[in-house]
Amino acid sequence: MKYIYAALTGIALTTPSFAQNITAEAGLSTLGLYAAPVYDMNENIDIRVPLYFGSQNYKSTEGGTTIDGKIISESVGVMLDYYPSGSGFRISGGLTAAGYNFDASTASLEFDGTTYTSDFDLNIKQDNNIVPVIALG
Repeated sequence: MKYIYAALTGIALTTPSFAQNITAEAGLSTLGLYAAPVYDMNENIDIRVPLYFGSQNYKSTEGGTTIDGKIISESVGVMLDYYPSGSGFRISGGLTAAGYNFDASTASLEFDGTTYTSDFDLNIKQDNNIVPVIALG
């Protein structure tokens, strides 16, 4: 969350002349829902500061095993967008900070016809807080 607050503060402190070229966009990506201020440098290059957020509950039953889980995504990025034709398709590169977290639990697991009963918990986190991003869109 501290990365998101830092990005919002930076956006709020921009000068009026800089702000004339700022627009906003929102959407859905593989990183989750996002909202982003966009600084239009010229016809072919933009700089975006996307704020990604979202969570999704997950439930799956397979072979007598039910797994409950939750995926959480919270991050902020700084992206440089290049539009080869001036609009539409873009090639993006940059960095994101924060990341993903996945928690899951089940009371039993079944392997090869044998059921194991206990409290099984799984937690998967993104190891690095700052990661590079390359995207097409």
